[in-house]
Amino acid sequence: MKITFVTHVYPYPQRGFNPGIERVIEELSLNLAAKGHNVRVITTFRNKGLLKNERYRSIDIYRIKDARDIMGRVGSIFAFDYLSINYLVNRYYKEILKDSDIIHAFTPFVGDISNVPLISHFHHEEKIRSIKEILFLPMLARMWKKTFKISNAVISVSEYSSQDLVKKGIPKEKIFIVPNGVDVKRFYPNDNALIKNKYNYANILLYVGPLIQRKGIEYLIKAMPGIISECGKTILLIVGEGNQEYLEKIAISLNVSDSVVFEGFVPEDKLSMYYNSCDIFVLPSLQEGFGMVMAEAMACGKPVIATNTSAIPEVLGDAGLTVPPRDSRALSEAVITLLKDKGKKHYFQEVALHRVAKLYTWDKVSAKVLQIYNNVL
Repeated sequence: MKITFVTHVYPYPQRGFNPGIERVIEELSLNLAAKGHNVRVITTFRNKGLLKNERYRSIDIYRIKDARDIMGRVGSIFAFDYLSINYLVNRYYKEILKDSDIIHAFTPFVGDISNVPLISHFHHEEKIRSIKEILFLPMLARMWKKTFKISNAVISVSEYSSQDLVKKGIPKEKIFIVPNGVDVKRFYPNDNALIKNKYNYANILLYVGPLIQRKGIEYLIKAMPGIISECGKTILLIVGEGNQEYLEKIAISLNVSDSVVFEGFVPEDKLSMYYNSCDIFVLPSLQEGFGMVMAEAMACGKPVIATNTSAIPEVLGDAGLTVPPRDSRALSEAVITLLKDKGKKHYFQEVALHRVAKLYTWDKVSAKVLQIYNNVL
C-alpha cells in the first residue's frame, strides 16, 4: 500500500519542535513501513532538514518551505503557516498525492485528491489561553473542520477528543478511536541509576513536556513545600523547554528553588533514563488529548499522579492517582500518599506495565490504523 503522510513536523534530522506529535508520526510511519508498506512523508523544514528530498531509514521525505520556515513565528499569524502548507503541498507534490492509496493528514489539509481516501488524525482542540492565540487558533479550527468534512475517516486519539469532534458535527460513524503508542523497546523498566546518583535526594519527582501554561507546572511547584515538609529530601526534575524564567520565580518565592531543577531539552534516547530514575511521574496538565509522556512513564513501570481532566483518566486507567486541575494542595497530598505507601506504589507500577502492554504498543496501534485504511479503500 502506498501511504502518504502530510504533516507540519517530522523528527528528522532534529527532534523537539513538537515532541509528542513528532514521536507519534515517526513511530507510526516506521511501523507501517516495517509491515511492508511504502510510506512517504510530506513535511516542512521545521525539524532542520537541509534537503528538499531525502530518505530516512525506510521513509521517503519530501519537504516544503512553509510560511513559518520563512518568517518564523510571524508566519503563524492567522494560521498562515498551515494555509501555506496546503497550497505548497498541492502545488509541488500533486503527483505523489495522486499516486497514493491513502493520504494520512496530521495537519489540516484540503487538496485535489478526489480519487484518494483521506484520513485525518486529531489529537485535541487547543483552547485559547492568551491574546496571541486569538490570532491563529480560530482559523486553525476552521481549517480542521474543512479537513474533517472531506475526510473518509477521522482518527481520534481518545474518547475525550472524539467528543470534541462530535460537537463539531462530525458523524460518529466517521470517527475511529486509536490511542497513541509507546515504543516499548525504548521505554521499559531498567536499573539505570545515573540520574539518581547525580542528585542525592531520597525522592525524585519528574515532569516531562513543554513549559507552557496548559501543562499546569506552576501548581506542581507550589505543591513542593508541603511534600518536602512531610517526606524530607525530595527533588522535582522538570524536563522540557519554554517559559522557564516564570517557573523559576515561583520556586524562588516559595524557597524551593534548590529542590526544583530544570533539565531543559533532553534527547529522546535519554528520556528513558529520566523516567526510570524517578519515584513518581507527575502530569499536572489543564488539558490533554492523550498524554504521551504519561504513557511512556507507565511503560517504564512508574506510578503516575495526574489531573482528572480531559483524556487523562481514560489513558491512565488504574495506574495512578488523579487530582483536580489547578489544585496544588491535592497534588501535594497525592504525592505524599504514594511516597509513604510503598504497597500502593508497587501496585500502580504493575498496573501501568500491564496496561501499556495491552493497549499502547505500536504493533497494536499500527494494526488498528491499517484496519481503518482497509475500511475506506
